[in-house]
Amino acid sequence: MTSDNDRTAVLTPVREAGVLRVASFRRLWLANLAGSVGQQFGTLALSVTAVTALHASTFEMSVITALGSMAYLVLGIPSGVWVDRWSKKRVLLTAEAVRAVAVASVPLAFVLGVLSVPQLMAVAAVTGVADLFFSVAHTSVLPAIVSRERVSEASARLQTSDTTVRVVGPGLAGQVLRFAGGPLVYGVTAVTHVLSWLFISGIDLDEPATRNSGERAARNGDEHTARNVNEPAASTTSTASTMSGRSGGSGGGSAASTASGGTDGSGARAKEHAPFWSSLRTGLGFVAGHPVLRTFLMSGALINMGAGAYGAVLALFVLRDLGLSPATLGMATSVGALGGIVGSLAGLRVKKALGSIRAVITCYCSLSAAFAMVPLAAVLPVPHVVPITASSLLFSALLVMASISSTGINARVTPYALMGRVTSARRFVTMGAIPVGAMLGGLVASLAGNTATLWLAASLAALTIVPFVFSPLLTVRELPEKWEAKP
Repeated sequence: MTSDNDRTAVLTPVREAGVLRVASFRRLWLANLAGSVGQQFGTLALSVTAVTALHASTFEMSVITALGSMAYLVLGIPSGVWVDRWSKKRVLLTAEAVRAVAVASVPLAFVLGVLSVPQLMAVAAVTGVADLFFSVAHTSVLPAIVSRERVSEASARLQTSDTTVRVVGPGLAGQVLRFAGGPLVYGVTAVTHVLSWLFISGIDLDEPATRNSGERAARNGDEHTARNVNEPAASTTSTASTMSGRSGGSGGGSAASTASGGTDGSGARAKEHAPFWSSLRTGLGFVAGHPVLRTFLMSGALINMGAGAYGAVLALFVLRDLGLSPATLGMATSVGALGGIVGSLAGLRVKKALGSIRAVITCYCSLSAAFAMVPLAAVLPVPHVVPITASSLLFSALLVMASISSTGINARVTPYALMGRVTSARRFVTMGAIPVGAMLGGLVASLAGNTATLWLAASLAALTIVPFVFSPLLTVRELPEKWEAKP
């Protein structure tokens, strides 16, 4: 276990050289890269296997797709409570192990001649749960690896690799499919998850204690914690802002051992956890009461609701209304992914030029222009593919740039003991807004057509400015110290 002074001494020279000089972050970055490659291979292998090898019906394909994201709606919020109680490194390792075993079962069943659609459904559901826990723990662990001040830079590195893989991944996976069938490509996916597991196992993570200090602060009326959120409703938002002590090694003990008053991973005596529902209310109350998290959450939900409506009719509009070919749509989408690379490279510069708060506001409020380019393709005096591609490029770039700034802000305002709960609460609301928007978009399309739905999506994105107008964020450039979580 390293002390806070030791950790500061280690990180000080790294600030001058870049986050990739931090050995643990470098391993996390490599693990993330391997996982992204596996995701691209797995996505393509799933559709190819289901359609060509198992001849799945449209209904079966929809069930497989739904099961892949169902975990966010069913376990989205409670997952944060559990991740906050467990060692985040162990969560990452367990999630990767589960994903590797699940996807490896597909080529094994194919070789044995017993592969079936129900098995693909089970694999989709299991990997969806593992994806959820990995995502929550991955986001929560960054401040413990690179410090809160470096989270934006670390996020930019991760975004660059992710978007690069999204550009080259589908083409690479397609080449592999020329030599191996869809089920066997799952073997490549399994290997990438094993590699990711190996990289994560080498991370030296000094996790702060994640016990019930937040709930205790709420009961004691902790003034220091109340100042963290600077809100009148501090009695609810201060419930978990205070952290006490550090856990040893690479994480604390299991939930069972700590709940019984046993020792954590370092041999230190652990305190009992607060009741589950109390912990859940603490996380939700902190998000609802914090001016930054609350505003980002509402704006993100509006954007994703628009994205859901947009995604529901995009293919229909482009292929039927505009008469473009599937190959052209695929090309526009692939080229659009390059915008993510541009955004990841420019994100830190935009953050420095505008300030972190204004960078998020500017990028969020500009997304409506990206949405509007698609319905305008029908009337602009240029080939239809031009505004479609431009929309994809702009959307990807803006979203990545906003993410780089907002990720750093979220890390700075959230106590480490609450990172899992805050992350899962945000994901539950923002991810849950997508199917809501899709259903709304489908209803509008059936009544008024695809073009009307696309304009609805642009309008929802334009409403992103409203939460900022009714918050104190609109008048600030950088995050004020009074809103930052205290160590």
